[in-house]
Amino acid sequence: MTNKVLPEGKLNSELLSGCLSELPTDEDVVIKPGIGIDAGGIKVRSEYISIAADPITFAAENIGHYSVAVNINDVVCQGCRPRWYAASLLLPLGTTEKDLKEYWQDLVQALNRWQITAVAGHTEVTDAVERPLLCGQIMGEPLGEKLISPEGAKAGQAIYQWRPAALEGLALLTCEYEKKLTAWLDSETVDQLKKLLDDPGICVWPDSRKLFNYGEPVALHDPTEGGVATAIHELADAAGCGVRGDAAAIKWPDKAEKLFSGLSIDPLGLLSSGCLLVVYDASFEPPSVLGLNKIGELTEEKERIMIDTAGEKNPLPRYSQDQLLKAFKIMEE
Repeated sequence: MTNKVLPEGKLNSELLSGCLSELPTDEDVVIKPGIGIDAGGIKVRSEYISIAADPITFAAENIGHYSVAVNINDVVCQGCRPRWYAASLLLPLGTTEKDLKEYWQDLVQALNRWQITAVAGHTEVTDAVERPLLCGQIMGEPLGEKLISPEGAKAGQAIYQWRPAALEGLALLTCEYEKKLTAWLDSETVDQLKKLLDDPGICVWPDSRKLFNYGEPVALHDPTEGGVATAIHELADAAGCGVRGDAAAIKWPDKAEKLFSGLSIDPLGLLSSGCLLVVYDASFEPPSVLGLNKIGELTEEKERIMIDTAGEKNPLPRYSQDQLLKAFKIMEE
């Protein structure tokens, strides 16, 4: 593709047809994305389907990767294998064919990486956005006989953490402000935090499938905006319970502490896709191979507290605005 600026409105048929030909497909997609095709068609073999939809608003780069990953995480939290993807890609005025190619290849690579089939979507250039906006949707089929939900969790059940928290927030921050951060963090630390996008990555599939190999979890929840603290609140909201959490038990990526303290942000409120909260019955002892650590439990009392690293009892914070936005503002000062 060239540096030719795309005109406002829908992509021309020739350009769009070339893009669509790169998308993965499978035998269960009976009506595939195409010119003049307004909706996809899927042959469903399960009684249940999980559907999730999330836009990507924090990132301008790697939007395809982010879109597929965060939507996958939501259907995995219902105990499902992610299968099909649909999206609307809105591009700002001034977008070139080369820009489109970069966004599209990022999306195609993510779909192929996690074996997801594209079924429908829409792409246009519009003055309604100032930077690329990708609104994605994923559909999945249950790994077991039914869907699971945090509504099924009960008081007395344990909350575990799978994978370190703040993975997505740290990856976004270091990707966006790599040069500024290297002024007060060593380049090795910045590079390591930047690579969290891929290792261990913000997508929980397919690694999380092993959680179902040793007894199905009662509930799963994906800590996104507002971080682990807000996710614990959301889990308790759905279950109608209180919470007693243990801050000292929460795991963070290596070398993250210096960045947290340097920016004066609370990591409990930092975007944490790639981590999962997992609820099991109190009688269940998860095997060490799952890599889980217990960070709290649901309680009959409605009080929601977090025991800090000094052993003090404090109200569990809840963030209506992610700490990443606070970090962005600090970096722009």
